[in-house]
Amino acid sequence: MPVLAIVGAKDALLDSAETRCRIERLLDSGEVRHLNDAGHLILGQGPIIAEFLNSRRLRTPAVVRLTG
Repeated sequence: MPVLAIVGAKDALLDSAETRCRIERLLDSGEVRHLNDAGHLILGQGPIIAEFLNSRRLRTPAVVRLTG
């Protein structure tokens, strides 16, 4: 299962560097977007998520459009 994790470098709740390393180490289809200026609340990633979902081969054709 492809996984996209978007993590903020300034996250006070989670260790984003460890999360990034763990996903890259454990998942064949894992992709991490590490945002240097973001904290725990990450806004405006709709287009990135839509691009990720649309780039994966799905069993049934689908197009995802997110705004934000």
